[in-house]
Amino acid sequence: MPNATDVKAMTTRGSPKYGSPPVVETVIGVQFPELRGFKSIHFGLYWERIRDRYPQIQDQPRLPAILAPSTRLHLLPGGKPERAWFISGDDRELIQLQPNRFHLNWRAREGAPYPSFEANSRKFFEEFGQLQQFCVDEKIDQPTPEVWEVTYFNHLIPNQNETVMELFGKAFAGLRWRNADDFLPRVPTGAAFTRIYDDIKATRGKQVTGDSTLPARMPQNDETLITAGT
Repeated sequence: MPNATDVKAMTTRGSPKYGSPPVVETVIGVQFPELRGFKSIHFGLYWERIRDRYPQIQDQPRLPAILAPSTRLHLLPGGKPERAWFISGDDRELIQLQPNRFHLNWRAREGAPYPSFEANSRKFFEEFGQLQQFCVDEKIDQPTPEVWEVTYFNHLIPNQNETVMELFGKAFAGLRWRNADDFLPRVPTGAAFTRIYDDIKATRGKQVTGDSTLPARMPQNDETLITAGT
């Protein structure tokens, strides 16, 4: 599993720039083993450190664990702390914290252009560093990364006379919809696929997976297709 230094290096190599990207929300996150010593009160103590930038807070249920080849399954007894959202004053940024996960969301709002992956990843590591320091100060386990996560939510609008499936095929190069027989309908009502990359230079020999999902109900041509890619 790449460590924080490896991942930071990946995020500084540059990425394509678009004048008007379709992204409406991004998530950069990390999963780590359950932090021993983390109690419900620590949500409030952590909030004190970031409240000037994230003045809103919401309670949320836990996110399930992301299982990867090197990930250990953590069985938790009842009564463990759940998850908290810390929301910026302009509602554009959101920190998600639970005792085994940390995420930073950027959300599109009126008049707020997408800042770039480099800017978002830099912000994520700044915030994650503050969490690490908080754990040191509170004598809590240090978060040791197990799984890194990057998710994009995009609004894609088909061109005139273009089907949603044709648009999806353009968005994800190499994808083609075809059936060998007439047993199944030609156009699915939903789909998901996973790409796995081994021993590629960009990941320093580590395995990387990417998941892309179509909604259960496909929109019509005059509607917006929302895709999520990890």
